[in-house]
Amino acid sequence: MKTLTETLLVAHHRDEFLDDVVALIETHVARLPGLKGLTFKAGLVAANRAVPDVIQRGTRRLMPQFLDAIEPLHQEFRTSGTGDFSVFFGRNADRAAELLLSVSDARLAQSQNATAQSFYKTFRGYVSRELSSAMPAFGKLIRNYLG
Repeated sequence: MKTLTETLLVAHHRDEFLDDVVALIETHVARLPGLKGLTFKAGLVAANRAVPDVIQRGTRRLMPQFLDAIEPLHQEFRTSGTGDFSVFFGRNADRAAELLLSVSDARLAQSQNATAQSFYKTFRGYVSRELSSAMPAFGKLIRNYLG
């Protein structure tokens, strides 16, 4: 059986999948409530000024690593007997979020950008919670491409 990377990042639908992921991220961020939501949105606006299309660029660059990070969940799903990946993924949202954040953690640890490191450290817990809440939708998106 193919891995998530081999399935989702094939030439014939790679761009569509990545565009859908970006749309999912942008929609989720737009819905963030409260002061932390406003602060997070402002941080993304600032990041977009520094690096135009930061979400798109980051998604395209890091998606292979993100998919590799959650591949153990995909393999677990395949042996679980659960019929729907999005349901399985939703049940394991916290684990999935932490696996995805491990990629970001490793990238940021190598960064020389103190501002980015400070921003990330300040908001990592919040990002973890938000990422967990987005995992059911991400699981549905992946399920749609798995066939």
